Amino acid sequence: MKIKEIRAFEIDPDPQPQTPPRAASRAQQIHMTRPMARYGPQSAAATATWPRVACIVTAEDGTWGFGMTVHGGPVV
Repeated sequence: MKIKEIRAFEIDPDPQPQTPPRAASRAQQIHMTRPMARYGPQSAAATATWPRVACIVTAEDGTWGFGMTVHGGPVV
């Protein structure tokens, strides 16, 4: 199977909800271990404002896949 087409595009995944969420986010309540945490909250990596990029890959037989990244600057 060969790749027929690759489409990459910038997206804005931040939702604009019209109603409040059913449950509050636990991100502020619990400590989460993430690889970027070692650089501290004020590091350039933690505060990067890169655009989001989505990519759709289509194969010759018509199957396709969708992916997103938060590291849009380097991808673009």
